[in-house]
Amino acid sequence: MLRAKSETLGIKSISDLGNAYKSGKTMPIGVNAEFSQRPDGLPGVQKVYGFTVPLDSIVKMDFGLSFQALRDGQVESAMVTYDRRPHHLASTSSCSPTTRTSSRST
Repeated sequence: MLRAKSETLGIKSISDLGNAYKSGKTMPIGVNAEFSQRPDGLPGVQKVYGFTVPLDSIVKMDFGLSFQALRDGQVESAMVTYDRRPHHLASTSSCSPTTRTSSRST
């Protein structure tokens, strides 16, 4: 989530994001195909934090496109999985909220 949007919506953590969804807020979220399906991806985040992203708010996209989609305002937030190790060697993924100070690509 871009910092300006985070400040406007008062979302500073995954818990805040979950609370926004629980209160009925509609926000498109960009996820890559793998993250949307992995038990330690979006389903796991939803389970741990006790919220559900409506299916029509989930925008599946390639990993690299999520940052462009944030900059372009196509999604409010994004969660992706990126791990080059074979799945049987990958450790459990962890998530942390990330905000950008600008919409400029680095």
